[in-house]
Amino acid sequence: MYERFIKLLTERNLTVAEVSKATGIKQSTFSNWKKRKGNLNVPNTIKIANYFGVSTDWLTRPDG
Repeated sequence: MYERFIKLLTERNLTVAEVSKATGIKQSTFSNWKKRKGNLNVPNTIKIANYFGVSTDWLTRPDG
């Protein structure tokens, strides 16, 4: 799931800080997610999907 998030950041030339500010999700949450210390909770997944205009299904689907 994090790989899809990074893909969206790259495609749209955004930073984690920008997404954090726009969604209200703490940067530490993204950091923990990147380090695989946990998955995003449902409300945060919805916020990110809405921000990028993608479905939660697409965002949470494993790559591969």
